[in-house]
Amino acid sequence: MQPGVSMFSYELEAKRLGLLHDMVPKAAAAGVLLNPNNASSENQLRQLQDAGRSLGLQLLVRRASSEREIDAAIESLVEAGARALIAGADPFFSNQRERLVAVAARHRLPAISALRLSPATDVLGFAMPPGSQFPNRRVPSLPAWAKEVIE
Repeated sequence: MQPGVSMFSYELEAKRLGLLHDMVPKAAAAGVLLNPNNASSENQLRQLQDAGRSLGLQLLVRRASSEREIDAAIESLVEAGARALIAGADPFFSNQRERLVAVAARHRLPAISALRLSPATDVLGFAMPPGSQFPNRRVPSLPAWAKEVIE
């Protein structure tokens, strides 16, 4: 196996949090969703905490390893004051991306993940401004509710 960085590498969590902060700069608190069954979740959390401190962003952490736990964790994050969501780099969350999108959208919560959350929500997955190019394709416009959250 060649050395490198995979999409699930926790080393990229700080960058993802920075992108999320750029997308929702007025958010004082961001929710962090981690899988407790992932051996790198504590490393991910340390990376996120370091990045959160440098951004002046409070991180609210919840853990989930089942579909039901995802719903409950996001509900809890919203109740605690999260105004954005980062799902940790994890194959389980990748497989649950449609659920993550649905629950985040229901709460009008901008979100970012290690992978594109869904074809209809590139902006949420990549936290890119409307009309941006990445790579060689147009990112769809933000939904109306997301424009309200960001502005």
